[in-house]
Amino acid sequence: MNDCIIKTINLTKIYKIKGFLKTEKVVALDRLNLDIRKGSIFGFLGPNGAGKTTAIKILLGLLLPTAGDVFVLGKDPRDTRAKSKIGFLPEMTYYESYLKIDEILKYYAGLFQMDTETTRKRIDYVLDLVGLTGFRKKFLHEYSKGMLQRLGLAQALLNDPELLILDEPTSGLDPIAQMEIRQILSHLAEEGKTIFLSSHLLSEVELICSHTGILKAGKLVKWGALNDLLKINRFFEIHLLPSETFNERIIDLDLSQIPVEDKLIISTENEEVKDKIIKIAADTNSRIIGVYPRKDSLEIMFKKLMLENQDVYSD
Repeated sequence: MNDCIIKTINLTKIYKIKGFLKTEKVVALDRLNLDIRKGSIFGFLGPNGAGKTTAIKILLGLLLPTAGDVFVLGKDPRDTRAKSKIGFLPEMTYYESYLKIDEILKYYAGLFQMDTETTRKRIDYVLDLVGLTGFRKKFLHEYSKGMLQRLGLAQALLNDPELLILDEPTSGLDPIAQMEIRQILSHLAEEGKTIFLSSHLLSEVELICSHTGILKAGKLVKWGALNDLLKINRFFEIHLLPSETFNERIIDLDLSQIPVEDKLIISTENEEVKDKIIKIAADTNSRIIGVYPRKDSLEIMFKKLMLENQDVYSD
């Protein structure tokens, strides 16, 4: 389990909600199995209420599971030896607005029992990394949303963690700030840090994550290397100029067709159907402009999964 940073085995969490007449059981996590390796950026996705927050609380040792096992850095997440190697950025950060950056970070360094010299070096490093070195003299009430988010990331990195758990790290940021945060996270992954990222911004996850897992009603319905998962949902687009008889020949194929002026764009996931369309085009003197392999975006894949019930896995 040396390079396994997060491991969950049939992790289950059931909440008991007491009502007036009876106690209702709500399954927040249903046999969740994760295997997240060192140096990966793992995107943890799911609609509201899917169980993402519950999973994060368990990984941080803040909540006990009902059943199953969980290991973070090879240890129980409640073990202080594991906690000392984790950096966490919550979705909503809160800092006293009358303080300055150094005061905030020195406070957190004290929680990790850092000595004075280590504290100074780490504060200098993380502020340079997140681009806040030039703002050390400003009070926090003068900071923008993006600057406060950078401060949160600096605080999460202060103890030089092996694992970063980030909850909506680019929420509310403008496109430039989002890009800069992505660059920082990519740099950290290249240095060997593992990043567990929960987000609703699917386009952001697709740009930065190496692996992803999608939760639906507490169940992991899809997980694996992101590029491999997107390849599963590949399809072909055939662009052509149809002859008068072409459409008559393809009526029975039940195809997705998009007319664009005098051009026709046909989509199919079936390679045999693609070859058949090409043959019909040749037989009817239709001119093929191009045949293009495509793949679903993460957003399209996510929407499809929310409408499906079957579990899909990719190594």
